[in-house]
Amino acid sequence: MKTPVLLAVSTAADDFAPLFEAAAAAGVRFGWLAFNAPVEPPPALQSPTLLAAFRAVAVGNLRSIAMKPMKGAPVLRDLLREHFLGADVVLVAGLDLYPRLTPQARSGEITWHLAESATAGRVYSTAELLVRLRKPALRWKKG
Repeated sequence: MKTPVLLAVSTAADDFAPLFEAAAAAGVRFGWLAFNAPVEPPPALQSPTLLAAFRAVAVGNLRSIAMKPMKGAPVLRDLLREHFLGADVVLVAGLDLYPRLTPQARSGEITWHLAESATAGRVYSTAELLVRLRKPALRWKKG
């Protein structure tokens, strides 16, 4: 399994809308993981019977929602394998173990600050960032 590039984020998903749009247009598959977020099932899956089911799935309006009970803390590797197979990049909210991506507004244009280590970071345009994230041997500096 190809592991996607993981980037920590601390702002709302909507702040990354231009990046998601550009990525989709460029064929780069982006995902979003809200780690340790409060999760409420949709009304169609709130029955106590379904809350105890091995799996419960609601499908409609071009989306699906799958639920399953968990027996402990979430395991990132399992989440990636189960939900992000085929993703190139996953933005992770709520877990600060990865390089941090922060949107910035400069001169009316959105740019992206990527802090690749505690001491190194760079500002990228959207196009430059997508090129950086596509590099197959992407290695982050430690620091």
